[in-house]
Amino acid sequence: MTIHHEEDANPAAGGILLTLGQLSAWAGLGRDLTGDELDQIADCIPNSSIPDAVNTIARDALRLRGPEDEADLIREARGWIWECFSDTADVADLSDPEVRQGVERHYDGGWTQFEQDFAG
Repeated sequence: MTIHHEEDANPAAGGILLTLGQLSAWAGLGRDLTGDELDQIADCIPNSSIPDAVNTIARDALRLRGPEDEADLIREARGWIWECFSDTADVADLSDPEVRQGVERHYDGGWTQFEQDFAG
């Protein structure tokens, strides 16, 4: 992840543009940052938690899921199926695709709505 400030921004380079005002406000110094301070911040950002925070925000905003999230959602779906249909299916024997198909068929709004309702 590359974070540029206004003076070194190159749109073709990709990354995220932060204004000098944003950087100064976030630094909390009550003044503009010097060039040396900007360089220090730029050096520290890749090793900070900022890339992880931006990744989390983007994943939440775009509702992207990693393998762990998908496994948790399948477990949640198995629980929902068991609660609603325990007398008609042995939930433990269902494959993950069968779990998804069952939710798609029987959950109001299908798998997409289930994800929105149960994803953390």
